[in-house]
Amino acid sequence: MFVLYSVALVMWIYNMYAKRTTTLKIHYLMGGLLTAKALTVLSQSGMYHLIRTTGGPDGWNIAYYVFTFLRGIMLFVVIVLIGTGWSFLKPFLADKEKKVRVRGWVKRASVCVCVEAVHHGEGEGVLYGLNATDGTVAS
Repeated sequence: MFVLYSVALVMWIYNMYAKRTTTLKIHYLMGGLLTAKALTVLSQSGMYHLIRTTGGPDGWNIAYYVFTFLRGIMLFVVIVLIGTGWSFLKPFLADKEKKVRVRGWVKRASVCVCVEAVHHGEGEGVLYGLNATDGTVAS
């Protein structure tokens, strides 16, 4: 899998270089995400190999957890930035509009995620005035 992710990373970098006039900063962040994923897979395979041969991970587990953490953070950032339209609307908005709109979009996305998490959870709870079991407004 490491080889496949590495090949995908090389292809990604080649495409960014070939189309550098239309490449945005988000594309570089996505390349970093692909790098983090490749390093996660590499450290995971090293960890499992050493567990199989010696019985312990011998430090590979630390590398795996670090790369997994970085990959998770980068994935969240990329999803939020793309979901808020940052890469598409940023060149066309003034500074004040950027701050107001992006804050509103992030808050709205966070509330939607919280409400969805409550809907799929167990038990009954109220979040932002919504009943978790049927989605009606709580009194």
